[in-house]
Amino acid sequence: MKLVNINPSVVQVQADDATPLGHLKHINGLWKFKALGYDDQGDLVPGGGPLTGVHNAVFETLDPTAIAVRLFPATSASATSATPTTPVAVLQARGLCFAYPQQAPLFDALNLDLLPGVTCLQGGDGRGKTTLLRLLAGELPAQAGQLELLRPDPQVSPPTGLALHREPQRYRQQVCWIDPRTTEFENISAQAFFQSRASLPPGLEADTLKLLIAGLSLTDHLDKPLYMLSTGSKRKVWLSAALASRATLTLLDDPFAALDQPSIRCVIAQLKIAAQSATRACVVAHYEALADVPLAATLSLGD
Repeated sequence: MKLVNINPSVVQVQADDATPLGHLKHINGLWKFKALGYDDQGDLVPGGGPLTGVHNAVFETLDPTAIAVRLFPATSASATSATPTTPVAVLQARGLCFAYPQQAPLFDALNLDLLPGVTCLQGGDGRGKTTLLRLLAGELPAQAGQLELLRPDPQVSPPTGLALHREPQRYRQQVCWIDPRTTEFENISAQAFFQSRASLPPGLEADTLKLLIAGLSLTDHLDKPLYMLSTGSKRKVWLSAALASRATLTLLDDPFAALDQPSIRCVIAQLKIAAQSATRACVVAHYEALADVPLAATLSLGD
């Protein structure tokens, strides 16, 4: 595979014999692959050709290795099998301790290495799923231990650390956490909520947000104050903002609660995209395994 710069926003993907296979286009901070092919008459077929199966694949950077693995998985696997690499963790937790007053500790010297992609956090009621998400978000202070984002800026190489105890504001900016039970935004519209999230670092991916608004049937609710929306519709607003966030770490608490089946399918489709990321992590707290979503890891807190 060869990558050939066409202009600052377009890179052509070629086979080893220089045959064009498609283009990578820089759209809203991401590189989106557009396959191409030709019909029997020699006419161009957008989205066609040998790579039609990965048409619209998304990449955060122009990393040739990551692109080759995604576009040519069989070839890349055989070429790299002799030299496997270990992914760099997105977040490290070391010695994390937390207990509610007059209760047994939920976490005692917990160590975590969250890898890029999607991690499923499982556990029964009262086992600490929501508490752990709040700890990772920096919303709930731990009684001991440290949290550090190891890749807070995908544009910086090598990755630099961003520790909660040293730079709490910057750390929290790179973590997307919206408590689904929040009443903080009741008096503003869904549209105003999205605009406020987009205006603050790290921002929202506009194209992804549009897809989510449509896929979660929010279009007719954008101008309504949030207090007028049902619990399910509010959850859709929080999910849209979270899944469209450019944050290094996204935390989702029981994202399928109160959702209808079409909305669940929409969320799963976005989680599949998140699972492909090489620089961002998404933790999904759920009582059972995530069907059809490739997982970086599963963390179990017990029943």
